[in-house]
Amino acid sequence: MEGIFSLSVALGVGIGLSYVLASLVSLRLAARFDRAPAFMLVFFGGMLVRLVLALVLVGLVLALLAVQAGVFVGSFLVVFIIGLIVEISRLHRGLPSRSTP
Repeated sequence: MEGIFSLSVALGVGIGLSYVLASLVSLRLAARFDRAPAFMLVFFGGMLVRLVLALVLVGLVLALLAVQAGVFVGSFLVVFIIGLIVEISRLHRGLPSRSTP
């Protein structure tokens, strides 16, 4: 039972970290574009691809492997949410500041 718990946590954290790393790479690639439409296309296109791949991987793990579903999903969500916070803060820091009149 201990092995299944460890496997569940490791897979959840691994998929979550893969998502976070892909988001940081996507943000870095999008930052190369000066025009806003190109930036948005790369950034949100990358987000769509990341989300679909993450959901497919989570579904495959739950369907094909003997893991504790709650532990796996919980560990994935913790890393995923922390990654979203990091992604939003990096995106916000990279935006030009606007002063309101």
